[in-house]
This record gives sequence, C-alpha cells and structure tokens, in this order.
Amino acid sequence: MKRKRADDIRAMPLTEAAYVLGISYLRAEEMVRSGSLRGVRVGNGWQVSMAQVAHWAETRMGKPKETV
Repeated sequence: MKRKRADDIRAMPLTEAAYVLGISYLRAEEMVRSGSLRGVRVGNGWQVSMAQVAHWAETRMGKPKETV
C-alpha cells in the first residue's frame, strides 16, 4: 500500500482553493461535485487537497497564485 505524503493530507477550504485557481467558488464547487477536483464535505463546507489544487493549477492553468 502506498504511503501518503504530508502534502497529500494537508487540505484547504474550497473558498481558498477557488482563489488560488482563479475561479469562482461556484465553479470550484461544481468541479468538486462533478469529480474533476476531489473534495471532502466537512460540516457545511468543502476541503480539498492542497497538493491536488497545486497540480490542477500547474497542469491546466500555469503557475498557481501565491497565497498570503
């Protein structure tokens, strides 16, 4: 069984992921619901893998925005 790296486990709220990807929250939520961006429902919001957001941004949009 493959061990997960720490980067694979770290997550961010979907609102932050949408900002990093340069898309609206509604578009990001649509991506999670369709399965193109994996997310986990936590309470009334979504959490997504930071590694997956970075990978998605690099492969589809170029370099991701710097977070503050």
